[in-house]
Amino acid sequence: MQTESFIVEGSVVRVRWQTHGPPAGGGTFKLTFLSAVSGRELAVAADHRGAGSGEFYIPEEPRPAYFLVESTDLDWSFSVDEGVAGTIRESADGATRQ
Repeated sequence: MQTESFIVEGSVVRVRWQTHGPPAGGGTFKLTFLSAVSGRELAVAADHRGAGSGEFYIPEEPRPAYFLVESTDLDWSFSVDEGVAGTIRESADGATRQ
């Protein structure tokens, strides 16, 4: 299954995934992040057998992208969040500033 394409606007993409189904070791789940321009694989966010969960961070530049899900004998879900990398500094008065 392929998701609709979307624009990555931040500098990091966080992917959280979860699978349910047969006992551990049964079924497969692979979640791949691809460029919507070239179709090139940018990262494999998950490649797992059986029930489980995980989190994966993808450092990324702005671009159109999509996910490809390949799964057998498992129920699955995933979520995607974007973030922006930055530095937090403490000022002379003790206040925190970005």
